[in-house]
Amino acid sequence: MKLKQGPSYPKKLKLCLRYLQKLKVSLHRLAPKPENSTLKIFKAKKRAAGALEYQAKRMKILSNNKQKPITVGDCVIVPMSDVDKAKSDLRNIIAIVMKKKRRLI
Repeated sequence: MKLKQGPSYPKKLKLCLRYLQKLKVSLHRLAPKPENSTLKIFKAKKRAAGALEYQAKRMKILSNNKQKPITVGDCVIVPMSDVDKAKSDLRNIIAIVMKKKRRLI
């Protein structure tokens, strides 16, 4: 973009335009070279996967810290499935732990 010479531009405006042109040229030189788009996508996916793993580890640590281990004799609440119950049935059952097994339910 060349600066037009003539009486239509005031002197201050000419100086401002010249400064902006020089600034644009210098910023263009400093701008990083564009990367390949597939490389950008690969890097973004890699970063997202790492962030998800980190979030999963944090969630696991927080849930382990919130829930204390169950011992024999403790009262626990067992949720009922919505399939086999009537509207008047309770949503949960209060149970007592009789013995401890390694597997779930």
